[in-house]
Amino acid sequence: MNQLEEQLDYLNYLCEVHRAKPRHHLVMSGTPESGFGLCSCSTERFINFSSRTNCETRAALLSTWMVGYAVNTLYGISYLKDRYSFITVIGHGNYEYQCPSWIISPGFGAYEGGKTWFDYGLIGDYFEEAILVARDEVKDGHYHYNMCMLFLDSIKNMKDETAQQCLTAKLEYVFEEEMYAHQSRMRR
Repeated sequence: MNQLEEQLDYLNYLCEVHRAKPRHHLVMSGTPESGFGLCSCSTERFINFSSRTNCETRAALLSTWMVGYAVNTLYGISYLKDRYSFITVIGHGNYEYQCPSWIISPGFGAYEGGKTWFDYGLIGDYFEEAILVARDEVKDGHYHYNMCMLFLDSIKNMKDETAQQCLTAKLEYVFEEEMYAHQSRMRR
């Protein structure tokens, strides 16, 4: 079992626990086979009522979400959707996939006034593990790198520099070749 599978296995287990023992105001859909979806308004409740440390839950949800969001957004890598059971976060009432900046920005989509359980080192480590697997399995890493950079730019726009810097450093480390190619295209 690779690191991405381990993170997804943990999150899918939490979804099954929440489904079997419903929590107050947690809006969730799906099955283990089709993949679970959380309503954006339920993400903080999901993290706060997890069975492990809440920091691990946020780190696993964010890292797998970014990989899954890129997989769901990019054309041509549906084989990853078939192989992994990604947890999606869907916009409340519009059924569109939310950008991962929802989960990383402390003031955006806050649960009862604020978000807690942030460990940026752990988030970065989980993200690195997940994108290492994705890099090895995605045929063209340029698309995956570019999609993740779009997410990170939206985080920067939300003024959460710690999250943006941490995740950018991990992304550039894993996709170093793609980063240099992207930078050279930007200079032209």
